[in-house]
Amino acid sequence: MKVNTQPKPRSETTERERLRQELAVGEALNRATLEASLDAVITMDARGVILDFNRAAEVMFGYHRVDAVGRAVADTLVPPSLREQHLTGLRHYLATGEGIVLDSRTELTAMRANGDEFPIELTISRLDLPGPPIFAGFVRDVTDRVEAEHAFHRSMQRLEMMHDIDRAILQGRSTAEMAHRVAEQLAAVVAGERVSVIVYDAARSEVRFLGVSQSGDIGPVEGTIWSMAKFSPGDEALRPHEPTYIPDLDDVPDRSPLLGHLHANGIRTLLSCPLMVGDRLIGELSVSGRRAESFSLQDREVVSEIADLLAIGIEQASMREGLEERAQVLEEHVVEFRRTELERRKLLGQLVAAEEKERRAIADGLHDDSIQKMVAVGIRLDTLRRQLSDPKHLASVADLSTSVSATIARLRLLLFELHPRTLEGGRLGDTIREYLELSADPDGPSYAFEDRLEDRLPPDIRTTAYRIMQEALANARKHAKAAHVTIQLEARDEGVYGRVLDDGVGISTDDELYTPGHMGLLAMRDRAERVGGWTRVSRGEELGTIVEFWLPV
Repeated sequence: MKVNTQPKPRSETTERERLRQELAVGEALNRATLEASLDAVITMDARGVILDFNRAAEVMFGYHRVDAVGRAVADTLVPPSLREQHLTGLRHYLATGEGIVLDSRTELTAMRANGDEFPIELTISRLDLPGPPIFAGFVRDVTDRVEAEHAFHRSMQRLEMMHDIDRAILQGRSTAEMAHRVAEQLAAVVAGERVSVIVYDAARSEVRFLGVSQSGDIGPVEGTIWSMAKFSPGDEALRPHEPTYIPDLDDVPDRSPLLGHLHANGIRTLLSCPLMVGDRLIGELSVSGRRAESFSLQDREVVSEIADLLAIGIEQASMREGLEERAQVLEEHVVEFRRTELERRKLLGQLVAAEEKERRAIADGLHDDSIQKMVAVGIRLDTLRRQLSDPKHLASVADLSTSVSATIARLRLLLFELHPRTLEGGRLGDTIREYLELSADPDGPSYAFEDRLEDRLPPDIRTTAYRIMQEALANARKHAKAAHVTIQLEARDEGVYGRVLDDGVGISTDDELYTPGHMGLLAMRDRAERVGGWTRVSRGEELGTIVEFWLPV
């Protein structure tokens, strides 16, 4: 057998060299592309062993390539809680050729070299290569996005809490209901083990745990009353007129009875914010946790912000409850001394004066605090809207903005009903016209107002006439089910005459006019008689009710 010892033609050698160079260039290009990727790219064989690890993966997971290659993905990049799930999925694919997460984006939790877990977006594809399966994983760290979503969710929760407090004021909820609701909501927002709303009663030297939300038997329950002496003396860790944050109660050697009780039940961290109305301390909002340094700076800002608004809410509710209690007492006095006309008028005068004073106080509180707070919320929502691009988030902010605008409108109507600014020196007709505009409702009656009163009235007559007119309009709107209401106002017989005519269901009998169920009609009559005037309520010629009054000027 002869062996060909002749050298290969030069052209064949050159072609092979060219192909080798092209292959090398292609491999270099693939490697450069892989290294330039902003996403981590990891390849894995059928055994679950890492074959390749690009530069982005090194930065993301904290491993050098030489240390990562050859190690099992499950032990290196997957948190212990997910390893069995990962291995089960790989075995299932090798056995059936079916994979749930292949060629689709999935959000999972990964683990860095130092053991920290973080959220990722993962896409796994099988490479089109001969032999056993080889997989490529494309990993994106979505920590920033997840944190932004959490921050947005917390902002929505905070805004909802603020809106709920204002809604509680408008709906007339009690201080206890308001405090309980805030405690429950705040516990969820800041993940506190215990949240308590505490109010002070200086007159009785007592503190009351008005609202409490806690996991387990940690401290005093809702409704508990302690003496001031038991609550705070000797406790220099708490400064009642400014927010106080105690990162670790272990570092507070001389604890007050309350702090000692909480610490004995496993509480390590305490955040306390005062409930201030002006420069007056009315209570505190306290949040505590079982871990040292449980609350972040953002948590503290949220609690402080809610405490400021809650203080206003509690004060407004307390004023309203106090007004209702006083009004009830005065009404009982009116009934008791009804046989004596002089005493009845005296008590009625006290009732009207107290009511107007309290109305003015509540209106001033609403104007200076609640409305301004809600306007600030609207501005913050508008700022947040300009920072968002996600349609879903924009829609949520738009819904909240609409709710805030509606709340502001309701607050302004409530403010006007309590004490119209135009009533202090303005024309009666202008005040009534503004009231009709503010209380207009698409589902309510239409109004026709004939204002023939040109002269300005004395303050007491102007206030009395407005309250009678307001009560008559409220009856027409709420009880008569009227579709149309006609209002007349004119000067007559050296006084002011007013008339309200509606086309509603009317009053069935004269005896019905001044029964206990119609206290509004009684109030109109009493107001008029107190200043020497009169009121008259009668049925319309066909339907409805006519309310007339005359007051001397």
